[in-house]
Amino acid sequence: MKKAILIATLACLPGLALATTPSAQDEFEKDMNLKQYTYGMKLDIKRVVYISDRPHSCRVEPMTMVYEDSKNEQHTLEYLAMGSNCNG
Repeated sequence: MKKAILIATLACLPGLALATTPSAQDEFEKDMNLKQYTYGMKLDIKRVVYISDRPHSCRVEPMTMVYEDSKNEQHTLEYLAMGSNCNG
């Protein structure tokens, strides 16, 4: 389901030229060394390279962070965060 949300989100972004077939999506994630965050996961973060924009919704949605560890190796982490548009 997360892949479907990610594919739907990417497909809506204008000017983004990524294939959205399941095999292309798998290759995209493999190339990014994408890891799913789980509660309590130990992270070795020396420097944050990139954090995706918070969703402009009032739902919990996936976000992406790219970081370098203490060995200067780059990692990509997907995690869930609450959107920024929760005006009650």
